[in-house]
Amino acid sequence: MHSEVSQFDPRLTRTDGHLDFRYCLRQPRRAAQQAWDWICHGAAPLAMEETALPAPVRDILRHFAEDEENARCTDKHTYGGHRQSVRVATLAEWSVREFPGDIVEVGSCSGVTTRLLAPIAQKTGRRVIAIDPWIPGTQNCDGGEYETFLKNIEPWKDVVDVWRVSSLEAATAERLRARPLAFAFVDGLHTYDACTSDFALVGHTRGLIVGDDLRYNREVCLALRMAARRLGRRAVHLAQFREGYLTPP
Repeated sequence: MHSEVSQFDPRLTRTDGHLDFRYCLRQPRRAAQQAWDWICHGAAPLAMEETALPAPVRDILRHFAEDEENARCTDKHTYGGHRQSVRVATLAEWSVREFPGDIVEVGSCSGVTTRLLAPIAQKTGRRVIAIDPWIPGTQNCDGGEYETFLKNIEPWKDVVDVWRVSSLEAATAERLRARPLAFAFVDGLHTYDACTSDFALVGHTRGLIVGDDLRYNREVCLALRMAARRLGRRAVHLAQFREGYLTPP
């Protein structure tokens, strides 16, 4: 029997968010809901060329390309993500130069990306809003992540607003709507419903919205495409990167 690693083929693990037979067979209820949403609301096309992005964003992505790392990668979950944190932080830096508002991160886990976003906020007079319930036993949270997060942001804690709440709560959405946003990084619960809610939560972001794990998770990818249609943006995913992008409106 082949292991998951030996079966990994980067050419076959990319998704464009469309329903496929295997997914429908494994997740019939989810597939039915998503098909109904598609019929009712539509989904934006997924642009797979960098020309869909602003020129400065294209330059940043080229600078933090993943070609060498991907050539050695044998795990679909890390493919395209080796330089992601610094890439996301640089995209945030571009966004805050171009647009008013703060930086929001939905799903902060141990603060690996937060500690890169915080110096940008400090330097530009903005704030980072870190939203995560940090509940052990939930996705990517085994216990201790919150404490590690606090240690990671300690030098910049004066510019980080820590919201230890669920991004899916109505009160969180109401609270965030009052905050102008220049950049958003969405890396919360990776289900279609949760991602749809999270992209709506940050929909008033003036600059880029970045969604993680688009490359291999069709539910995240479809949610991004639905958000693009609803928000009047373009949904973009480039093959070498794990994350996808919603362009500024």
